[in-house]
Amino acid sequence: ELHGVSTLRVEVRDAAFDAGVTLTAADPFPRFGLGIGLAGDVQLPWTSLTSSNVGYITGSDGMIARLQPGARWCNISLDWDLFIGAAETHGYSLPSGDRSVGVPSSLHRDFAALLSRVARSEQYFELADAELEDELALAVLRILQARQPAGRDMRSGHQRIVHRVVELIEAEYSGTVTVTGLCKQFGVSERTLQYRFKYATGLSVQQYLLIYRLQRARAMLLRGEYQQVGEVASACGIHHAGRFAQYYWRLFRQSPRQTRRDARNVS
Repeated sequence: ELHGVSTLRVEVRDAAFDAGVTLTAADPFPRFGLGIGLAGDVQLPWTSLTSSNVGYITGSDGMIARLQPGARWCNISLDWDLFIGAAETHGYSLPSGDRSVGVPSSLHRDFAALLSRVARSEQYFELADAELEDELALAVLRILQARQPAGRDMRSGHQRIVHRVVELIEAEYSGTVTVTGLCKQFGVSERTLQYRFKYATGLSVQQYLLIYRLQRARAMLLRGEYQQVGEVASACGIHHAGRFAQYYWRLFRQSPRQTRRDARNVS
């Protein structure tokens, strides 16, 4: 059983095997890769994946993984330019060599669930490719327990930063908005941005962005600005009409087409 999602710079897979299998990749492997075991015996050349570790490769020596019958794992590969850019922006140290690192079981469980949902298009599917890539690069950096910087002391400007992020989202919601881009623009660490934004709004940056996009889409539908629902979704930065409809229903408890019909009936 195999599920997967890929963009130009990221690939995520959730794979389960009834029979044993050996997986290999080119030497050198041109990306950073990370694997996490979900069930059964998953072996990398230097370690076995357990419920309390993850294994990663930097690509210099290729990749090989052995999965015994009944094993299941998730793996993610990231373009090095993407990975380095996110690490430098947020002050993480880049991993070196091919290694495994221990992680708390709760963090292991949450990260495995995240990759599995992404591979099944159950999470982040409303994001543009660049937004998805940024979220996943940050998730990998966090799981590796790389250092977080102290960052600039911006306590006096925290509320101002939240307002500026909201203003940017309201102006740029139809385009690509990433956490890394916001941190670069406003000179703040990811941890500070996410903490202060959630403290002020009750939402993460990406949750706020999605809700704002959906609210703008509803306004467009009520005004009859576009003929097709897909055009409304694209105008609001969501480029998959089916996924747009799912999120729209969750927020407003009606379909986009029903909103448009209601608006026509009123007029």
